[in-house]
Amino acid sequence: MPTNINAPALQIQETFNFQVPCEGAKCIKLLLDFSADSEFDLDLEQFTQQSRISMVQSIYIDLSDTANAMVVIVDPSGLDQEIVANGRTQGFYTLLSPNPPRIVFKCASGQPQRVHLLNVPVAGVVWAATHP
Repeated sequence: MPTNINAPALQIQETFNFQVPCEGAKCIKLLLDFSADSEFDLDLEQFTQQSRISMVQSIYIDLSDTANAMVVIVDPSGLDQEIVANGRTQGFYTLLSPNPPRIVFKCASGQPQRVHLLNVPVAGVVWAATHP
């Protein structure tokens, strides 16, 4: 017999998904140099307070030049959504991000990796990618 989930004990957290941001579509380009460190923490509280970007709904990850995976943890002390992007792939991922966005990036590639944070929703899609 299955174990019942205690519904009254569940926590509900606000996420900002599938909304059109009032500031229009924006992107934050990150070049994370994993040759210097294997983990980066990003807190966008100041960006949201300054109205530079109101939310993060999607992420684009380009791991075309590494065989190593990247782990992205959204809201590590709350929602704790974990995305694992495999090496030799590129793709868009939907984020369950509260405001202000807090994101941790982990990768053992030993080289810079490109990531783009978008304030607009993009349907998740991942494809195999290799440089010629």
